[in-house]
Amino acid sequence: MDMSREMPGVFRTLERWILDNGSGADVRHFEVRWGEVRPGKDALPCPQCFLNGDDQPLAPMDIEESPLGSVRPWICSHCKERYDVLLQQA
Repeated sequence: MDMSREMPGVFRTLERWILDNGSGADVRHFEVRWGEVRPGKDALPCPQCFLNGDDQPLAPMDIEESPLGSVRPWICSHCKERYDVLLQQA
């Protein structure tokens, strides 16, 4: 499953969550952690767990339809937080 085109939207969604729930310093630390992710090799970090000092992976789920359009949920199996990423229409 190639989701490389979705990654900018995933980053914006997760970064927005950190902005809403953390500090500016948390955002900068998350950006550094995101930059360490090797595409296709490393799992994306869960923002909720990241703020709690833990590094847990997010798992992509199947695309769902919502009133806003198609979304791909990303779920953390550790904390059960769900992040819905709105997909861009082609």
